[in-house]
Amino acid sequence: MLTTITPVVPAVAGPLLKFAIIETTAALGAQRSATYSACDADRPEKYLADFWPPELSAGTCYGAAGVPSDFYSSARLFLGGVLIDKDGVVGRIAGLTDTAPGVFPVDAPATPVSMSYEASTNVVGLARTPLGRGAGASMAYRIPGYRMVYMPDVMGLPPQRPKASYRIVGAVTPQNAPPGWEAYVETLVQFDVATYTGSSFNSRFTAYSKKFTTDFSEDFEFDLNAVAHSQFTGDQAAYEIAVIHQVAYRRKSN
Repeated sequence: MLTTITPVVPAVAGPLLKFAIIETTAALGAQRSATYSACDADRPEKYLADFWPPELSAGTCYGAAGVPSDFYSSARLFLGGVLIDKDGVVGRIAGLTDTAPGVFPVDAPATPVSMSYEASTNVVGLARTPLGRGAGASMAYRIPGYRMVYMPDVMGLPPQRPKASYRIVGAVTPQNAPPGWEAYVETLVQFDVATYTGSSFNSRFTAYSKKFTTDFSEDFEFDLNAVAHSQFTGDQAAYEIAVIHQVAYRRKSN
């Protein structure tokens, strides 16, 4: 009698992370064009929380900049001009992570530009990790913000301080790693401002940056008047919203 054994890939209990960014002011349009990168890698299994060294993410992994000697990039991807709509980046992210549309918080205001999605593990891709190695996935993207203005303060008149308001919400559930694995998950949200004199680039500075490793909900106001930022030089400015998700997996000890 011939017996056929068909391997079954274990199901993941749920998403490893949920993320939503909500613009709570009047928006410019329903979609924006973003730059997007993704990276899969493996390193010796001893790494978990320090799998991704400082300054290393999907973007730098794609450029092979600052990659540790024991860091093996198994998949790298970069895309420009990606339209980001209310569902964010959806689909297969390199080999180890899948994303799907998410659900906005019940009290979130209705706004033209918002996105919500959930990221879960592609267990088939994770299963290919060599023995003795840990696995990691990073995805990163940058979205242009509102149009910034340049309105120097005038003596005798109140300062002009238009603001854009954001709400950043997320959930991190590393307990939903595939059976036999443990995970460490982090999300970085950052607002970077580029300054110009005319059309000539001057400098770039970070107006807001925060890394989350647990569930979070935060409201943030961003000054659209360039002169409101102490680091500003020049006569023009523009800002981008950077979002970086990084996950590391390690086999559980028996």
